[in-house]
Amino acid sequence: MLDDYLPSHALFDHVILAFEWEEEIYYVDLTIANQRDDALNRALPDYHKGLVVREGMDKLTDIPFRVNNKQRVIDEFTIPIEGPTRFTVTTYYHGASADNIRSYFDNNSIIDISQEYEEYYSRYYPHILITENVFTNDNVKDTSRFFYVKEIYTIDSIWEPSADGKRNMASFYSPLINNLIDKPSGTDRKMPLQLPEPGRYVHQIFIETEGNFPGENTFVNIEKPYLTYSSEIINRISFIKITYVLDIHKSFISPEEFDDFRITAGEILDDLGYHYLGCQSSFL
Repeated sequence: MLDDYLPSHALFDHVILAFEWEEEIYYVDLTIANQRDDALNRALPDYHKGLVVREGMDKLTDIPFRVNNKQRVIDEFTIPIEGPTRFTVTTYYHGASADNIRSYFDNNSIIDISQEYEEYYSRYYPHILITENVFTNDNVKDTSRFFYVKEIYTIDSIWEPSADGKRNMASFYSPLINNLIDKPSGTDRKMPLQLPEPGRYVHQIFIETEGNFPGENTFVNIEKPYLTYSSEIINRISFIKITYVLDIHKSFISPEEFDDFRITAGEILDDLGYHYLGCQSSFL
């Protein structure tokens, strides 16, 4: 184990700051760009251990991991009986997610980003068109300190034929959760498996329709030591609310947890996605 070895300057290639405040030690990585949280609440990568450089220190110190990472996506679909669908995406980034997205916007133009976002959603909706450039707001004036991104699209035709071909069908997805969970191949693993940045990821989908085609309400909940997942679908006469919540508790899966994670990842991926059945198919 790492604790069995003496610290050596030859094995360290990074320096962070440690300071004491009200009898508690805090660690801050000043090399991370675009941070906005105060020093007591800044996101810090899961470094696990470090050598405190001061007289008398002759062993590694545990660096506590503070989970300060949250991302919330809100999709709003307005689907008329005739005409294009209005699709709005609003994303709130907090902590480490906010730091990362600030760097992305700092290094790319709004026009390029808008085009990239449109191309991304065209994988799900081929007839999508972004109606104006992406809008952002970096809220640093209050304690929430979030980075906000808003996208506005129209989808010329959101409908496709249902499996039996008798009705129109619109499909809705959660790219956020889908991109975070990957079902690994193989059944035998000797090394840990890295997970995405620990934190909370929420994806809400609101669908307003002019039809009257209610479906069932459902709820799914999965709790594991390494993650917690839930999904809820609420159907009303002309309104549907879908909520996915993924909490990632740690940065890696141990070899002993690998088989259980493979099963859990498959269950989550199978649960993602919703198909809304509309009126008689226009494809007949």
